[in-house]
Amino acid sequence: MMRLEKALHSILQNCLKLERTESLQILCDQEFQRLAQHFYQVAIQITPSVFVTQVPKEVFIGYSPEVLIHFLTGADVELILTSSDIHNIAPYQRALAKGVRIAYLPKIAEETLIRVMAARHQKISNRSEKLAEIFSIGKKALVTNVDGTHLTFSLFREQGIVETGLLHKRGTFSVLPGGRAQVRPNPGTCEGEVVINGALEGVGLLQAPVILKIKKGFITKIYGGKEAQIFRHYLNSFKKNMRCIVRLGVGTNHRAKLCGNLLADERVLGTFHLGIGDLATATSTTLTPFYCRGVLLKPNLVIDGRQILQNGKFSI
Repeated sequence: MMRLEKALHSILQNCLKLERTESLQILCDQEFQRLAQHFYQVAIQITPSVFVTQVPKEVFIGYSPEVLIHFLTGADVELILTSSDIHNIAPYQRALAKGVRIAYLPKIAEETLIRVMAARHQKISNRSEKLAEIFSIGKKALVTNVDGTHLTFSLFREQGIVETGLLHKRGTFSVLPGGRAQVRPNPGTCEGEVVINGALEGVGLLQAPVILKIKKGFITKIYGGKEAQIFRHYLNSFKKNMRCIVRLGVGTNHRAKLCGNLLADERVLGTFHLGIGDLATATSTTLTPFYCRGVLLKPNLVIDGRQILQNGKFSI
């Protein structure tokens, strides 16, 4: 229990920099009520203004945006514990505009918190910022990996998106644990074949690689066996067209490990990930509505002729 308390304390003080004069609301669904109470016991030692609010899972999904914005603006700092993904970003954006700091911990396991929150947060932040800067000034990129990936894309005039996990300023948002840098590829420029050999949304940890054929930024073919079939059915279950490559990025968290939770897996140090969704998803530079992810192990990443990753090891 002491190890868990230490991890929660790290989130509240190092990541959120919670002050005694601030109020904290811990929003959770029923599945995470126990973890919410643990957070409460630690937070009450920092500030007297702490309260836990349990809401139905449907609220987080965004079926009633006005209800969600009511909860999200109930305190200076919001800590969200849920098994749901973000589908509607509007309530979060409205809360951020009011200066609320939001830490989002989806599908998080206690053992993951204990391991990952022992990381050196500033080191993760520095690494993420540096990589996002490289994305921002880059023009052309190439990704390969040991299983045969060969993907090219353009990122000319796109801004790198950084998720450090540090929420010290008003109106900031981060999924925790932090540790990734991303970029939106220029629409329609992704070309080639991606062999996903780590983890894949709707499947989890992969037993065999799943291959995506990509043309003009759009997945035209999915093959590779049973898990490829599962993923194909998963994409087809959405009403919107979920086959566009809308995000590409690199994990920067040295304490994260591949576990089958894609939000954690895409943060594993030296992995490369794809965000797959509809074109509307690609319009936001901070929050994005739901999109699915694929994680590549031991990638090579070259931007404008400069080696950034070699077999999953940073060259910068």
